[in-house]
Amino acid sequence: MLPVHQAHQGFVANSPLPSSSSLLGVALSLVFVLALVLFLAWLARRTRILGVWQGGPMQIRATLALGHRERLVLVEVDGRRLLLGVTQEQVRMLLELDAVTSANEPSQEDFVSRLSALIKGGVH
Repeated sequence: MLPVHQAHQGFVANSPLPSSSSLLGVALSLVFVLALVLFLAWLARRTRILGVWQGGPMQIRATLALGHRERLVLVEVDGRRLLLGVTQEQVRMLLELDAVTSANEPSQEDFVSRLSALIKGGVH
């Protein structure tokens, strides 16, 4: 049986240490994979690949930020158009707008001008 000191030296001499180039390759591969995962998550969120908003019964037609965490959202649900007030704590339906056919659907500018007119005239 070998003394502990000689056994330890034999173990160190027989185990190959990874070179700095292989460690660099592993680190770069890890960074690449993490960047790819983050990019794909960002892309999925921007294009709503995983969401049902594109062709389902509920569609977001327009949004307007009012503050840091407050916004107005125009949604269409089963042919009904609803103006929602969204805050950090709650979502409240402000009013129901007239239904619009797809041929004369308003643009974002129409929504903003109509909303401005409603705000100036007062919402009941």
